[in-house]
Amino acid sequence: MTTVRPIYTAVTRSLLFLMLILSALFVIVYFVYVSVEQYNQMQLKKEKERLAVQEQLRQRLDGTIDYINLVRRDNVNRLNDLLKERVYEAYNIASVIYNESKGKMPDESIKRLIKESFRNLRFFNGRGYFFIADLSGKEILYPVSPDKEGLNLYNLTDPKGNYPVQDEISVIKNYGEGFVTNYWPKPYSKDDKLFPKTSFVKEFKPFGWFIGTGEYLDNIELDVQRTVLNNKIGRA
Repeated sequence: MTTVRPIYTAVTRSLLFLMLILSALFVIVYFVYVSVEQYNQMQLKKEKERLAVQEQLRQRLDGTIDYINLVRRDNVNRLNDLLKERVYEAYNIASVIYNESKGKMPDESIKRLIKESFRNLRFFNGRGYFFIADLSGKEILYPVSPDKEGLNLYNLTDPKGNYPVQDEISVIKNYGEGFVTNYWPKPYSKDDKLFPKTSFVKEFKPFGWFIGTGEYLDNIELDVQRTVLNNKIGRA
């Protein structure tokens, strides 16, 4: 019996020590599990927050793009309206001159009077002017390059191979008026970069002419940038 008790006591101590070790390991495993789970939850939360931020940015970007496109369409429509208004004003002036002068002076004098009435008119901050051509393609009035007046520019091409005068004549013959877009370098530009330019033309039947004016769409893009920038500054 004396020998058994020490052995029992040693076994008991060993078992208690093993239980303590196992308990410690359990605690350690539990804390590791909890830590890993918390880390995973934290990472999941961060990922959700990151995705939420990305979605907010995407919505803001989509909103900004939509706004820019809306402003751009508005400015293009405004330009088209302005082009049309200017040409209608010129058409009305030409009609008044013709009706007031018809039968009182020769047609050639009336033509010259109409031409010279428009020659020095400028608008669009000095960029805009009126041009007149006939349905054969002969330039009647071209104030920014008077040396071309009297020349037939029916086969004139822009740098992209379009035929602007032919396009204008086609619009006049089919619709009596309308818009044409061609591509040109800007006047006084230091390089040969091409810009789209929209023109509006309207038939003037008494002399078989059409009257028109145009503007570079690039100027509208600058208006878009200024409008968006001013809008952003106003919201800040």
